Amino acid sequence: MKTKTIFSFLIMAMLSISLATAIIWSESTSNKSSDSSDSIKNNQINLKVGQESGYLKEFKEINIELRSLSAVQCFKAPCPNPATIIVKQKGDVIKKLNIFTLIEGQETNIYEVNIKLIGTYQTYAIFELSLSKEDININERQKVIVKIENEFEKEKDVKIETIEGKRVISVSGIKKVEDEDKGNNSQIEQKDNATTASTEEEIKTKDGKIYVNEKEIKIMPDTASEKAIAVLEMKKGVEIVLKDTGKPFYEIKGKKDSKLFRIFNKEMEVKTEIDAETGEIISVKKPWWAFLASE
Repeated sequence: MKTKTIFSFLIMAMLSISLATAIIWSESTSNKSSDSSDSIKNNQINLKVGQESGYLKEFKEINIELRSLSAVQCFKAPCPNPATIIVKQKGDVIKKLNIFTLIEGQETNIYEVNIKLIGTYQTYAIFELSLSKEDININERQKVIVKIENEFEKEKDVKIETIEGKRVISVSGIKKVEDEDKGNNSQIEQKDNATTASTEEEIKTKDGKIYVNEKEIKIMPDTASEKAIAVLEMKKGVEIVLKDTGKPFYEIKGKKDSKLFRIFNKEMEVKTEIDAETGEIISVKKPWWAFLASE
């Protein structure tokens, strides 16, 4: 009987602890949710340390978390009070945290949104948000002058658009040929077949140039593709993805002919990375059995 009473007491204690834990978790979640700002006024938002803005529909659905406020030593007032924030966008699978430390008057740009720190206090900070003035019309067709590797200037027609949630860069070479119908040295523009590269990175255009995450793309996808096909003897119709892991590069996948054991014809899948700023080949990957084949 005594054992049964102890057992019942233990059961009741465990249930009480579980219930208390659930209540505390619910309250903390509720508080965090209530701390999140549903809207901003005059494009400004106040955040306490540890507070999140919630996803802001009017600003590309970004969420801003004020991670910390840290005083710095100075000898003349007013002293700066740096604010550290973490920014993420709804639906974005973050590979690395977007962390920024700003002092009053500074701003940063991410996801095409400008975030400016306009005031700091002991426990909270005030930010001003605005959409980037450099936002591009994603369906706008633009002509840019780019330099290819032989330093010969060639005019290219560059189109940037969004397809199935991804940015796509389409590049067509342009050359002028004589218009046989009109004669008299009349010329018309003739375009090559477009080469496309998809990306999940942030793309902007400014002054006839293309930037990914604020870094200039000097090598166009068609130039990178031509180099991969020529140097690695890949077949045409390669897949091109523009990536940025601190330095922008093209990941190019394709196939090439090979002979396994110098007898059997077999297609070999090849993947290479080409620097989007210099055009240099960074790496080449082939299947494990490549050493058994002649190319």
